[in-house]
Amino acid sequence: MVLLIDAGNTRLKWALTDSGSVVLNKGVADYDSIRDLLTTMPGGIDEVLVSCVAGDQKRELIVNTVDDLYLFKPSFASVSGQACGIENCYQSMETLGVDRWVAAIGAKDFVGNRIIVDAGTAVTIDLLDASNQFRGGVILPGLELMHSALVGETAGIAAKRDVADSVIGVTTQQCVNAGVNYGLVGAVEYIIAQIPKAAPNDELWQLIVCGGDGGWLVDKIKTELPVVLDEGLLFKGLLNMKNAGVF
Repeated sequence: MVLLIDAGNTRLKWALTDSGSVVLNKGVADYDSIRDLLTTMPGGIDEVLVSCVAGDQKRELIVNTVDDLYLFKPSFASVSGQACGIENCYQSMETLGVDRWVAAIGAKDFVGNRIIVDAGTAVTIDLLDASNQFRGGVILPGLELMHSALVGETAGIAAKRDVADSVIGVTTQQCVNAGVNYGLVGAVEYIIAQIPKAAPNDELWQLIVCGGDGGWLVDKIKTELPVVLDEGLLFKGLLNMKNAGVF
């Protein structure tokens, strides 16, 4: 079996596959519980594939834990100029987050122009066009970052993260959460409306959403584009890379 790991900034997601395409199990874990997680995995794991944007310390933690428990090292996805039929048009590939590249490779099986929204600690919005060119896109802070920046960097504002039932808050906490929630939704709606104008063509346009806050975002945004929530998009990208011999 193959263990797939999407190692984000604040936590990691994982999935198991037995045939290169079928997910047997999946879940989410904190980094401080990664050893317990891997210890409880079923036997027969002979490969671990990782998409990691978590930094060197957490990357080393994954390497050492996998090596200690499974007696082999994990394979890490990397950004390249071309993979799985996708051309990378990013002008500074050394700065491109590997999660954005892996998500684009995961979206290759969809048709037309694909706007990929990964709603995690940061929210990335990228274009994989109808000719399978990765065109880049937008990076903005996610819900948690927006909230912590506002509360942490502004004197006199104290507010816990919460839902926003109304765009008009009547307490400081409600005002902050209304600003964070509706602000992110408004930004995403505006950006996905502008991308087809910036790269016009006659092919189908669709929106593919993933990430920890992806489900929340799909429920909130309004768009005329077809919307697909694909929480396993990065896992599909890792599998596509494996099946193409990229690792």
